Amino acid sequence: GSGGGGPHDGTSERSSEQERHRTSAGGGAGRSLRLVAVVAGFGVGRVWHDFSMATLVRDRRSPGSLLTKAVGHLLAACGYDLWYWGCKIGYMAEYDDYGGRDLGREEFWRRWGAAREQPPPGAGKGVRDVLRTGGGLVPALLE
Repeated sequence: GSGGGGPHDGTSERSSEQERHRTSAGGGAGRSLRLVAVVAGFGVGRVWHDFSMATLVRDRRSPGSLLTKAVGHLLAACGYDLWYWGCKIGYMAEYDDYGGRDLGREEFWRRWGAAREQPPPGAGKGVRDVLRTGGGLVPALLE
């Protein structure tokens, strides 16, 4: 969009699905897992729209920042062309070095319109497929 809001270049996944980073509270087979950060969104063609992000645990590990970078890597691996974050707010500036930037209204609609008309990336290969084959930055805990 314009006036401070806009998409961030990157990539994404196909259906409304939560991608999460979990952390172990202990080691070994009896370890307990806890959700520390989450992003939820949906894909339209080759555009990923996330509609909610949350960091449930705030500590020196920066799980929200780690999740954002891992999701960006994963979406790129899936072949998305545009990752739309919505209105840019202060903390998002830390991702500018990774390609995030505001787009003017005209450029946004041109790029979004072209990307939404493209077939979903990866010929049906979604985030879970990429994770199952070890394509994520963080080892996946798939059920």
